[in-house]
Amino acid sequence: VYTKESRRRYWAVQVIGWIVVLYLCVCRGLSLISYQTASAWGLAESSQDITTAGVAMNKGGAFADVVLYIPMMIVGLIGHRLKARWSNVFFLGAASITVSLPLAWLFTIARARELTPAWKIACTGSHFLVPILLMSPGATYIVYMIVASWNARATLERKDFWARAGYYTSANKDVERESYATGDTRLSLLDNAEAWFISCAWLLLIITTAFFAPIFFENSLDRERQRAGVLPNSSEHNAPTTICFAYIYGQVAVGVTYLIPVLFIGLCGRSMGASWWRVVLTTTASVSAYLPIQPVVGMQYARSAIPHLEADRVGEIIWWAISALLGLWGVGWIFVELVRTMTAPYGTEREQFPLLKRCIIREGEGEEAKFDQEADHADDVDDILLHL
Repeated sequence: VYTKESRRRYWAVQVIGWIVVLYLCVCRGLSLISYQTASAWGLAESSQDITTAGVAMNKGGAFADVVLYIPMMIVGLIGHRLKARWSNVFFLGAASITVSLPLAWLFTIARARELTPAWKIACTGSHFLVPILLMSPGATYIVYMIVASWNARATLERKDFWARAGYYTSANKDVERESYATGDTRLSLLDNAEAWFISCAWLLLIITTAFFAPIFFENSLDRERQRAGVLPNSSEHNAPTTICFAYIYGQVAVGVTYLIPVLFIGLCGRSMGASWWRVVLTTTASVSAYLPIQPVVGMQYARSAIPHLEADRVGEIIWWAISALLGLWGVGWIFVELVRTMTAPYGTEREQFPLLKRCIIREGEGEEAKFDQEADHADDVDDILLHL
């Protein structure tokens, strides 16, 4: 049963979510099908402002949106409408992409403007405000889920304390002898897969840091040298190459400033037994799958549009390898989370509060457990518990 506050949250998510989907379908979908039409309608940057290489890289970004971002958003909204617990996995993934996509665009604008005079767009006005506005809903939802999972864990801990203190009088010896364990054997295979993906995440963190950090910081030093006059600015004849690099630099910057720190925080949260670590890792998984798509696909569009495009083949092969690792881990973790949400009725972390669970089941006489007002921030506490 929805309360007045939960109904407001429900409609806020639905309305804002479908507006974002409509915006993405019109702008990004049309850019992929016919970039000239999208540019003529004012839905995409013109080739005079971002050059042919910029158009190619934008089409790569539109491809990433169409194959991953938009479907995740649509499935998440449908699942939210059906009150399906797996909708949180898609929602968190889409929200994380909503944050990373405008961030990459801002880095790209700033770097391309410094690299070549062929780039006409500056990081001012609508090109700065629109990405910030697009980031707001995604960041708000991620913060809400982290806080909600934290509060839900605190509520369970308080209830378990009072249960042990004898507050729930129905916790008698008969109930104590009963077993309500739901995840000891059923989730053994899933737990093994989860542990394997966590180990891979630590390895991936080291690899991406070693690959992304030098590119990000070295080009930051080059930018300072150019401003000081030590290094010359890029000339006009290699503008396509430098603009393609600016787009790649935008993705690398997101990796350094968003993906790597958040992934590290999520892994540390799991090691500490924090309640929010699944929320954080799920956000990084979607970005891991989304981040490499634009450079990989955009470079192919650029090669077909610019026959004599200069590019480092060795660097491109390394990027393909890193992209494959990121994509496989991201898709794999999302799949594991989907399986867990579809098979675990109450979430495995509830087993950390066995006495509380027995008391609630005993008092409820088989009915769904109802939590007190401290947990009313969630539409369904079980949804939040899945991310503990």
